Amino acid sequence: MIKWNDLKIIAVEDGQPISSKIASNFNLGFQDTNKIKKHNKIIQTSDFTGVVFNDNAVLVSFPKHYIKLQEFNALPMDEKINHIKLIINTIISYRLNPHYSDYQNDSDINTSFAFQAFNEIYNYYRNYGLYNVKNKIFKKGYKGKIAWKKTISRSSKVISKENLLFLPFYIEDRNYTETFITDCMVFAINYTFSLYGQFLFLPKFSELAVRGTTCPLNGNYAAIVQKLYSIKPKVFKDIYKHLVDNLIQFYQGLNNDGTNAKDIKYYSYDGIWERAVEKYLNKYFSGIAKNNNGEDYLKFDGNRLAGEFKKYTIKHYDDAHLDHKLYPDHYYLDKNNNEQYIFDSKYYTKLDKLDTKQFVYHILLYKKASKTYNSLIMPTAGKTNTEVFLDLDKDYLLDKNKKIQIFLTHLNTQDVLKNFVK
Repeated sequence: MIKWNDLKIIAVEDGQPISSKIASNFNLGFQDTNKIKKHNKIIQTSDFTGVVFNDNAVLVSFPKHYIKLQEFNALPMDEKINHIKLIINTIISYRLNPHYSDYQNDSDINTSFAFQAFNEIYNYYRNYGLYNVKNKIFKKGYKGKIAWKKTISRSSKVISKENLLFLPFYIEDRNYTETFITDCMVFAINYTFSLYGQFLFLPKFSELAVRGTTCPLNGNYAAIVQKLYSIKPKVFKDIYKHLVDNLIQFYQGLNNDGTNAKDIKYYSYDGIWERAVEKYLNKYFSGIAKNNNGEDYLKFDGNRLAGEFKKYTIKHYDDAHLDHKLYPDHYYLDKNNNEQYIFDSKYYTKLDKLDTKQFVYHILLYKKASKTYNSLIMPTAGKTNTEVFLDLDKDYLLDKNKKIQIFLTHLNTQDVLKNFVK
């Protein structure tokens, strides 16, 4: 278990250099790092976003342009943990949201923690409490609910005043018995809190805390899985079967070798950034405004537009290839004002060349509205700002009355991600 007072946090950034010593100490594999040639030297860089726990140290690989590492290293421990918590929960929120399933692949993530199974176990506990079995017990008596079938089959038959009596009566009593499944639930929740509790947005329950983290079958996770498999056929309700399935997945995901790192590593954070940007646009984007120099910029003040940005499909633009399609990330057509917005998320370290795809979007869609606003959207650790990325020379315009500009908008990464997990 992690000793929080002695916790050491090491921070790197997705796409930025990482030392071979750090890679070795946290057992980073070939998928976790990338090698690039720079100034005739081979530099190893982080190729994931997420967290790796190893003994009493934590390695966090932040998203691109999330925070300056020097600034992070100077923060007090509680603030560092809050930043790590945010990154973990962006990954969990994204992976558990069924609306985002079409954007994901199993290869996007590598984790020893079956958080999806844990989420189901935790939701069961939150909705129904601990698993228990309702047993019927029949006993002789005259107070309570009479179990007539048992009474008729077991009691003596007595005729009194021409009436047939059954003596004694059998009374139905019910009790609730905790089982091996209950113990598995308690350990799964308490173990997760003990290991990841500082990093997950979950309320604690004293009912479970007092029961500690005693593992069923003395921590033999393989034996636990085997026993849960043997129990499953004896469970009849679907909700209980679902619980057992998730317990099996949880214990299969546990690593019984304490020398190995426990981790949540995500290799396709661009997908999270895209969905987070869309949620941010739909809450805060209020249109195009002008600065003191009369230049256009994207305004985010919470006075949101009437409609919503959505992923858009451009099709039937190529008569030679009718099945070809293009997909701008965030599109909104304001029919009332005859204006359209074509935005595309870019999870890049830097962008210094013409994005030809974004330019093609503009050309293919410019007839749909009298005014087109086009912007690339990148993360930044600084303040949100907009700059002109492309201002097409008038000699190349399709329509002399329609100026073609592409903005580059830098959105503050922390603001976008905090909004994403709300």
